[in-house]
Amino acid sequence: MEKYTIPEAIRILNIKNIIELKIYIILRERNVIDRYNSPIQEYVDDGYLDFNLPKYEVWRGEIPFSTTLVVGERGLNFLKQIIEDYLKENPPPTFPGRKDYWTGTDI
Repeated sequence: MEKYTIPEAIRILNIKNIIELKIYIILRERNVIDRYNSPIQEYVDDGYLDFNLPKYEVWRGEIPFSTTLVVGERGLNFLKQIIEDYLKENPPPTFPGRKDYWTGTDI
């Protein structure tokens, strides 16, 4: 099964003008990930999200390093739906003098 990082999922879903940090905030607000950006087990079991735990070799063994949230094939549409639902309920951010930053829900 193919897995994508959040930046890769943003590119695949062609999400415009929303940054990776905002997606993590949305997922936390929706209780999809915890405060450490690890997915809630329910969403891992459903095949929407997962995490990679890279290991780095050191002199005597391996040390786990920080986790990376990944989106599975089923999770792409799930992620898109969560962002669309969030944007329906919350007005897009406005930045005075920056009309190029947000053009709407370009999902």
